[in-house]
Amino acid sequence: MSLGSNLQALREERGWSRQRLSDELGGFSTSYLHYVEHDEVLPSAEKLTEIVKALGGDPAPLVRERNELELTRLGHDARTTVFFEERFGTLTEEELLAAQHAVERVRRSKKLKSKR
Repeated sequence: MSLGSNLQALREERGWSRQRLSDELGGFSTSYLHYVEHDEVLPSAEKLTEIVKALGGDPAPLVRERNELELTRLGHDARTTVFFEERFGTLTEEELLAAQHAVERVRRSKKLKSKR
């Protein structure tokens, strides 16, 4: 399921219409919520958290999925970036390059060992 369909399922499990959710949130139009649920708009992590909390859900899994989508859209290795950020916080460009070089060294070493 996509981020939007997961959000829609959460809303429907709660038995709420988009209008009800919009009213609860204040400041989120029903059309905006429609676009989010149909994956036409990727909300910020803050907005997504607000929506999920209003529905009584745990925002962490959906925010993680949202962040992975954003990173992928930007051409980054989303799984690896999220992994490092969860463990070390936001990394500097220098730290990201160091991590990339470390992984490349490990992979080269494995290739050399497998050729023997």
